[in-house]
Amino acid sequence: MPTRLRPVGAVLATVLLVVLGTALLTVPAAVPGHAHDYLVDAEPADGAALNRPPDVVRLTFSDQVLPTAPAVLLRRGDTVLLEAEPALDGRVAEADLPDDLPDGEYTVAWRVVSADGHPVSGLITFTVGTVTAGEAAAPAEAQDAAPPSAGPTEPSAAAPAPAAPAALVAAGVVLLAATATALLALHRRRRRSTTRENP
Repeated sequence: MPTRLRPVGAVLATVLLVVLGTALLTVPAAVPGHAHDYLVDAEPADGAALNRPPDVVRLTFSDQVLPTAPAVLLRRGDTVLLEAEPALDGRVAEADLPDDLPDGEYTVAWRVVSADGHPVSGLITFTVGTVTAGEAAAPAEAQDAAPPSAGPTEPSAAAPAPAAPAALVAAGVVLLAATATALLALHRRRRRSTTRENP
């Protein structure tokens, strides 16, 4: 009988080590990599091809942005058409665009301060009407269109995949460890009882 119980203890110990090791390895990955706000929607959308010029640019973020030096810059080629402070309403930043924009490709550079106090910025492009082949802005030129900022900025990012908080992972590890410890203690008591019954 004891020879049947020893493998059970070994299996439990092995499972405990594997579970604890895996949980510890995944703790760093459970910490969200993007704590700052990020752009979730833009009007016009990035890459949009419009038949008529838009009246406003509307940016929606993942959380409420702070009213600290927000900026929107509209550029067509090398020409800056608008540099303004957008109106903020919770998670939305909105700026009126110039009337009667001619056909062409436009770049909107934006900068806001996220709810955690970190500045974030990004670019969107859209076209109006017919665009000639030589009119498309080069990536380097588009990057130059970024609005001025008072400090370092964080690049915009697509919505990150939800990540489990480290506290939940730690709680899971503690629960697994407690369960395994209880099972091992029960196993030892059964072995001692079996040993007494079979001296």
